[in-house]
Amino acid sequence: MHMILSFQSHVCYGYAGNSAATFIFQRYFLETIIVHTVYFTNHTGYGKSFGKIVSHEDIKTVLDGLWTMGFWQNIDAVVSGYIGSEMNGNALLEMIEKSAENSLKIPVFMDPVMGDVGRGVFVKDDVVSFFKKNVLKYADVITPNQFEAELLSEMKIENMEDAKKAAVRLYNGMKSRDSRRLVIIKSILHDVGNELSNLMFNGSEYFVITTKSYDFAMHNMRVPGGFGDVFMALFSSHYITTKDAVAALENATNSIFEITENTFQKKRGELDIIGCQEKIGMMRKSNKFVVKKM
Repeated sequence: MHMILSFQSHVCYGYAGNSAATFIFQRYFLETIIVHTVYFTNHTGYGKSFGKIVSHEDIKTVLDGLWTMGFWQNIDAVVSGYIGSEMNGNALLEMIEKSAENSLKIPVFMDPVMGDVGRGVFVKDDVVSFFKKNVLKYADVITPNQFEAELLSEMKIENMEDAKKAAVRLYNGMKSRDSRRLVIIKSILHDVGNELSNLMFNGSEYFVITTKSYDFAMHNMRVPGGFGDVFMALFSSHYITTKDAVAALENATNSIFEITENTFQKKRGELDIIGCQEKIGMMRKSNKFVVKKM
């Protein structure tokens, strides 16, 4: 059985960060080591939340303890999301470097959570700086959304051709030379306004999958948080389990679409992950949307 270390935020109410990802990992029968980077009442999309960023000292103590206890050495992959602070991110990088020094080839899936189209940057400046300096150096798989891909590539993405160029720039900047290296740009907006695409580049081929999108705000509904966290958990779970990136992209995109659709239809302010659990994992039966090679 595979084991994942999930290094993300925690919210007491709703589904974002580890509060969303853990359930998905377990639906894929993956053992999960959970390290919280922040401890909040709710995700920041509510406009206000209570809690705190976990201190760098506490993060380092936990990570070092996992190594000392021999648990870290059993990890098959690291999945990183909302880090809370640059110092928390650095604590994780120290462990990734320690793994490499000890000949542990642990793939790193990194979602550079910084902001989104319409919201702009919603993390502190030091977090943006951290990802700009480190995401391409340490990650084997990155999953920025359109806005984050623009920040990292320093390119404006206005169409799919722009997205392809940004993906190439990001891929070429990645230090990892592992065959698993991938760039996925999520939630690329279309001019028609009711479609979203996810683009994957593996160094030689582009793959794209497009779904319908739902505009919660236009219907005066609260826009749920955690879309990126859920996608990363879905993709990494399937990829780690099957080693098939195309199938992982297709299953993850269909699963997140179905979760979004259910959430919209039920007028929920949080993603309907529990209600869609039968559509998550290795047991899902069919995909409405398919991946196409570009």
